[in-house]
Amino acid sequence: MVEPPPDNGVFIFRDKSWIKIKNDFWYPKEDGVYVIFFMNARCPACKRYWDLAISKFLENDVSKFENKLKIIYVKCNWFARECSDETAKNTFLIYLVSASPTTIIIKVEKGEGVYAERYEGRLSYDKLVSIIQEFEERAKRHKEIKVK
Repeated sequence: MVEPPPDNGVFIFRDKSWIKIKNDFWYPKEDGVYVIFFMNARCPACKRYWDLAISKFLENDVSKFENKLKIIYVKCNWFARECSDETAKNTFLIYLVSASPTTIIIKVEKGEGVYAERYEGRLSYDKLVSIIQEFEERAKRHKEIKVK
């Protein structure tokens, strides 16, 4: 089973492990689809979300996306108010996260965010998988509507 990072910080999931990112704040720089999980160490719903959905998704499903998906995990003790990591604290602030857990999915093209969705609260495993699987189609429809 994949375990969450134990410390406050911003982490990217690569090769079944977490790599800590240090910067002023985190934002997507490369093209692709980013799934960003904002979590708080003192949040019971965050722990359940991890145990019942996120870890299962990382273990069973993330590889099916052929490296098109980038998983980001942002963790503080309690939002930006209580966070021992400046990158995570500032990332909570930049993305205006005020509910936990929060999941944000962003499509980036040519270095710019072109479509995003925000989900506040815990998602079931099935809902999480469904949202991620159908995200590209929703982003495409959004782009078509915007162009017309």
